[in-house]
Amino acid sequence: GSLLLRNSAVGSGAFSRIYFAPTASSYTTRSAIIQGENTDGNNNMALVFKTSAGADPTEKMRIDNNGNVTIQKSGLFVGNDQTSGVTEFKLTNKDTSLVDADDIQNRITMRGLYYDQSSSLLVETNIVSIHESSNGNGNSAMAFYTQSGGSSPTEKVRISSSGKVGF
Repeated sequence: GSLLLRNSAVGSGAFSRIYFAPTASSYTTRSAIIQGENTDGNNNMALVFKTSAGADPTEKMRIDNNGNVTIQKSGLFVGNDQTSGVTEFKLTNKDTSLVDADDIQNRITMRGLYYDQSSSLLVETNIVSIHESSNGNGNSAMAFYTQSGGSSPTEKVRISSSGKVGF
């Protein structure tokens, strides 16, 4: 069997929705929504996920017609850049308070459990993008953090915007 949701509206932005609501009287404003959306008027469809905290639901995640996934709040994008054809894993930090030198903009964290004979330890490694200078001058550095023993990861290598490598 199939479930079909159809909207008689046409064109870009036309959609069909499934609402998940705590009460029947407030389903349009206090809910979570899964929405099928016509993105361009040519029936290229996106699947949109919206959530709310007692207000109108806002978009949190989108899967476009090419299978690209964008998570709105975190700035995470995984997919194929349509202009270059390159597959991307993109992190975008929109926090405007991160303006000082050495502020970490984005972090890729790799974690795993290491098991020895009697216990397990969390092993963690990080790759981070860092403001190289203050006040948003556009310079960025990349740093690699590793862990020694059970300690927190610390910076071991940094590549500056000019390509210099520091240990």
